[in-house]
Amino acid sequence: MEMLSDAGKQGDFDAEIDYEGLSQDEKLDALLINEAIRNYKAATEYDLMKYKLTSDALGIALWDMDVVSADPINPDNKFTWSQEFRHMLGFNDERDFPNVLQSWSNRLHPEDKARTLDAFAAHMNDYTGKTPYDIEYRLMLKGGEYRHFHAFGTTLRDKDGVPLRVAGAVMDIDERKQMQNQLKIMSSIIHNSPNFVSYKEIGGECLYVNPAASKLTGYSHEELMSDYIGSMFGDRAGGYLAEVIKSLTEHGLAQFEYKAVMKDGEQRTVAGTAFTIEKNAYATIASDVTEAKKMEESLRHMHERLMLMLDTSPLCAQIWDQSFKTIDCNEAAVKLYGFRSKQEYIDRFQRAARLKSSRTGAVPTGKS
Repeated sequence: MEMLSDAGKQGDFDAEIDYEGLSQDEKLDALLINEAIRNYKAATEYDLMKYKLTSDALGIALWDMDVVSADPINPDNKFTWSQEFRHMLGFNDERDFPNVLQSWSNRLHPEDKARTLDAFAAHMNDYTGKTPYDIEYRLMLKGGEYRHFHAFGTTLRDKDGVPLRVAGAVMDIDERKQMQNQLKIMSSIIHNSPNFVSYKEIGGECLYVNPAASKLTGYSHEELMSDYIGSMFGDRAGGYLAEVIKSLTEHGLAQFEYKAVMKDGEQRTVAGTAFTIEKNAYATIASDVTEAKKMEESLRHMHERLMLMLDTSPLCAQIWDQSFKTIDCNEAAVKLYGFRSKQEYIDRFQRAARLKSSRTGAVPTGKS
């Protein structure tokens, strides 16, 4: 029986009483004890299996601490770190990650260590039990890199609130934290973007507009959230929206350029892109391109006036781009070389330049 007791203390439940040489009554007692041990072993294995399945499913690992002499900071307090926790950090067993507080505390990130230990002490020393232990921190893995963890625990106390035993769990949340950080960065970019950014359900409800939308249009945030398409496009809103939704449905993307009415009544040109984010929602990024369109139109008129002036000149004129590629000419050049049109003139000179380049291996410069 003493051998059986020692085996139980060590967690060995495979040991059984050898009943050889025992009396019939003693043998019956031994059989009953062995059966009880087997039943206990089966129940324990079942509980361990449930714990492991739960732990694996939730991605958590357990720990606990026995409080010696009701002293939360007693150096003799025994910590028990589960194998799951050790494996989370890259360790194997108690030999490389002993059951002491320092195994964990010494691996806390320097920026997180003080507040984490203070939070644990505050939880332990609040005899009312109203201060929770629920905190996020970074821990160094065996390989030296840090990961984010979420830890929480509870304390068993006596009738006076004195802590007797603490048990808790740790969850690796590094991927979630990274995703949160990325979302925070993206949200900041969108919120501070100088462009009009919105997020709408295809059914019509606006879920978000950034501050720049009000600055660009003059409408308040509330007006834009209520119905910015109707406010900006009036009677044309339904047709424009139908075009965008059709393109989104077919291609997941819609590019547009429409005339919009600002809050002050001025008509401006708005251009942008809408793209599907979820099945029933899409985002829009747009900007006021009125000045750019005016500049484009001004340049077109300047070009037309220049060509009109050149076409009335009796002198041959040819226009090159920065790489000396022929891009235009006047009517005098067409007549001088006997071509039927400006396009024929341009095509002939461009083919000649390409042919010369292929023969010499040099990039045409337009100089002869």
